[in-house]
Formats: sequence, C-alpha cells, structure tokens
Amino acid sequence: MWTFKNSELPKDSGPKGKSNFNDRIFLPDVRTRHLLHRYAVGGEVVRGKKAKILSNPEKQELFHLLKEFPSLVLFLKSVDDGSLRLPPKFRTFVTSLSSSSPVCAYIHPNETVYSLMKDLISGYKIKEDLTKWQLLHQHIPIIYEIMEQCSTSHIPEEMMPLLHELLEISLYPFENLSKDNYADTQMQENEMSFFPSLRTCRARGIYSLDSSRSKPACGKRYKGHPSLLPGVFTLFCPHGVCYGFQVMQSNESPDVPFTIFKTRFKKAPKIVIYDNACALHSYCISRDPLFFKDTIFLVDRLHWDNHSGCSYGYCLDLYPQLNYLNSQTNEQANAGLKRIKDQLSYMTADNFMKHCSLYLWNKNNKKINS
Repeated sequence: MWTFKNSELPKDSGPKGKSNFNDRIFLPDVRTRHLLHRYAVGGEVVRGKKAKILSNPEKQELFHLLKEFPSLVLFLKSVDDGSLRLPPKFRTFVTSLSSSSPVCAYIHPNETVYSLMKDLISGYKIKEDLTKWQLLHQHIPIIYEIMEQCSTSHIPEEMMPLLHELLEISLYPFENLSKDNYADTQMQENEMSFFPSLRTCRARGIYSLDSSRSKPACGKRYKGHPSLLPGVFTLFCPHGVCYGFQVMQSNESPDVPFTIFKTRFKKAPKIVIYDNACALHSYCISRDPLFFKDTIFLVDRLHWDNHSGCSYGYCLDLYPQLNYLNSQTNEQANAGLKRIKDQLSYMTADNFMKHCSLYLWNKNNKKINS
C-alpha cells in the first residue's frame, strides 16, 4: 500500500496558526475559492445558483494560485480529465473546500471522525468494514460520496495528503485551549426569557469579539418594525416540544442562541439545526470553541438552498441518521404564534410573557398527548 512520508506533506499550507475564526478555512484567498468553486460546479445549477464554467486561462490561473497548496494540486491533477470541470462525484467535496466555511464544519473535530480520517489516510479498506462504512456515511458524508463511487475499497492514494491536512486544520481551533478565555459576569435570570426546564446554570461571559462588528460571510436580512420588538426566539427538542422562548431586543443575531446555550446548557447540544447555522457556528467557535467543540451545526432543509456559498457540512440531508427529523418545527410553531401576534404586540411585558407561555404550554400539551 502506498503511504506518504512527513517530508511529502505540505508545510505551512493553509490557515494554520491564525487566531481569527474566518482564517480557519482551507483557502484564505477569495479569488482562489471562486475559481475552484466554478471548476467543481462546471456550469451546473447548484442550490439554485449557476456558476459560469471556467475558461482555459482561468483554469491555468487556478492551478497557479493553488501552488501553495500542493496536497490539493496533487488530488486535482489526479482526477483532472483535461476538461474545464471536475467529474461530478467530487463536486460536494471540492465545493466545500472552496467555501468560506471553516474546515471543522465538514470534518467535525470529534473522536469518531478523527478515527475514520486516520483509517482513510492509512489506506484502510473501509468499504470492507460495514460498521466503519456506515459511520463514514453518518459523520463524513462528503467523503462517503466519493468512496461510494470508487472502484477500490480505500480512498484514492493521491487524496491522502489532502485528508491529512484537512484533519490538522479541523483540529487546530481547539488545541491548547483553556477555560479561562473569557471573563465571567454575574449570573442573572432574564425576565424576558421563559425556559422552565432549563434554568440558568452559568453566566454568559464577556469575550473580546463581542465588541467586533465584522460582517458574517453568510447573513440574514430582516424587515424590522419601527416601534415593536422583533419577536421571540423559540427552542425545540427533536420531538417538536418547545423548551421555551426568549424575547428578542433587536433583530435576530447569533448572540441569542449562543447566550441560551451558554447560560442554560451544562453541556452544549450535540446537534443544532438553525436557519443561520453557519453564522452561529462562526459566532460560537470564535468565542468559546471548547464548549462547542462537539456540537454539529446544520441548516434546516427549508433554508439550505439559500446558503449557496456554505460548505456541505451544514447540509442536513447528507446525514442519514437525521432523516427522521422535522427541521421545520420551529417555522411551523412561529406560524402559529403569528395568529396571536396582534394581541401580544401591544401588551405589557408581564402580560406578554404570561400569554405567550400559556400558548406554548398548550401547544406542548397537545404535542405530548397526541
């Protein structure tokens, strides 16, 4: 079996050593990512967006820009058939590399993924091991798609150095972390929150990035009301039962769910499904990567096509073990809340909390007893 030596691995390739979350992507340069995305998509419509196919000069420019990423060049040249587009089976994987999403969004930094990646890098015949083959499908679907169409039982040899580098970058944000990376504030209950089964267990903390106003790579647009508050942020379990809600003081931002998770969860959720999961992932890992290390962030099915520039690591439909989930539970509940919006809008804060709590309690009761 072919193996690679340490001397053959790319050195100082990629964004390792950077402290900013946005620098933990595989390809820092926007132009390089854009050309690679077009090379992978090949003029096809992907998530409702069509990218223009590369010209010959642009393809030459792409490989010139990638000279600092020898592991990627080695892989691309091994699958390049001389045309201006990659074979379709590599599209999901390569578009993830070309996205502005961090590597840890699609190569999740947990023990199962680490073990699978080590097996792939070593040339293990993973197709012949049913248990690991199923785990690969569930935990690293973007690689599973390639392996599924391979004639061999192991990953292509030219891909191994690239996987080695991706594994290193995915783990980097979580290395040498300490729990004192933020300043504690006094723990307080928010009067405009209602989470009866999730009492406050710690303070949110104050982080250096809280004062930053950097624009997220993938954002949401809101139509705000000139005088009324934006609404409520609800949190649901996989069975569709509402844990509670938080009245938002300003337009919805990743800080709302981040604060709920940090202050009310003793351990971060294993999976978070949210229409703006990419921005939430960035927000969480930039502030407390240790707490959210094992959390997988996914975009719900309804909004996935809107995330044309995000990694496929956020795509809920790629994870077969989650096919049973109704990812629109929150949207459906919010549609129900709109029916009482006119009554709630002009109530005092105390009456608002009582009426909204009663409404959601009644919905929960019907759900549990149905």
